[in-house]
Amino acid sequence: MNTRPIFLQTVIGNARVAEDSFFAINSQGTPLDETETYLIKNRYKPVSIGARAIVRAGYGHAYWSAFSQQNRAEIVKLAGELHRIIFEPEVTTPLKTLDLPLGGAKSPIDALAVLIDFLIVSDAKGGAGDKIDPSAYLNDESGDKTIEILRRGLQIARRITGNLPASLGLHPAVYFSNDKGKHNRFLFLGMCALIAERLQANDDGWFRKFTEARQRVEAFLLANKSVIGIVLQNLSKGTRIPKMREMFRYLIDEGAAERNLDATLVFEHIGLKGKIYDLNSTPRSVAFSDDTKSQIYYRQAIEDAQKCPICLGLLDVSKSVSYDHITPVREGGLGIAENGQMVHPYCNSAMKG
Repeated sequence: MNTRPIFLQTVIGNARVAEDSFFAINSQGTPLDETETYLIKNRYKPVSIGARAIVRAGYGHAYWSAFSQQNRAEIVKLAGELHRIIFEPEVTTPLKTLDLPLGGAKSPIDALAVLIDFLIVSDAKGGAGDKIDPSAYLNDESGDKTIEILRRGLQIARRITGNLPASLGLHPAVYFSNDKGKHNRFLFLGMCALIAERLQANDDGWFRKFTEARQRVEAFLLANKSVIGIVLQNLSKGTRIPKMREMFRYLIDEGAAERNLDATLVFEHIGLKGKIYDLNSTPRSVAFSDDTKSQIYYRQAIEDAQKCPICLGLLDVSKSVSYDHITPVREGGLGIAENGQMVHPYCNSAMKG
């Protein structure tokens, strides 16, 4: 301290002016990560506050500390619930379970990037069109908009998984991962965007249509996982979420109409023409890598995975299941094991009768 000079800079203004000055100075050195840059530049916007709250499950530095006590408590509660739904359990390597998180790994940078887009598409304000638009939001001075966005995110998350009657019980290993169990953020966000869009349009019939198409949709996804990865590599970054939303929409429409889901037609529908080859590198080593072990486990576990007897889609029993009377109660069915079956919550609440 006695031998090194310390350079100081005076900033005239309030705390926000000082924060802006600090950001400008530090941006002149090593470039910041795109997500970090967005969070700093938009730190008072509800999407940034909400993403930071979720990633730490409502703990850590309280970026929402300026809000009222009531709003602070609500943000912590909603963020904790969303963190649990989106990021638990943690992924193991090599893969040893199909109980995968909806949103991928908990690592802050990766998780924050997913959460920013998740909150935007769930809000259906910046994500309902052809691109994700974070600039659609103003600063949140009271916390009300942050709470609103978190509630909409929770609504989407509960439609995807959980035991509430409206839950579709989408299996992350089918819808949101590759054939090694690694999370695919664009499939996850594309489905979130589609569900948010249909909820905003009050299109309750879409969820029934999805359930009718479900078996065909899941068969397509399982058969084309590596091809979908190649397709995403050929899409520009800004189009991946809307293109995956459109892919899911097309699969559901065609599946509900009981038409065959041809990969060439599916990808042509989202604007890709030509042959797409499913190529994989062949390792020279005789030992199994962790990725290969994960792929072996995934293949065998998916083949043995339990299916819903109503829609024939795969069940994510650890996260989303409903216990159904095979012979309905109104027809004298009893609550005994022989008269019970595990089904998706939505199948039990909306597809029977």
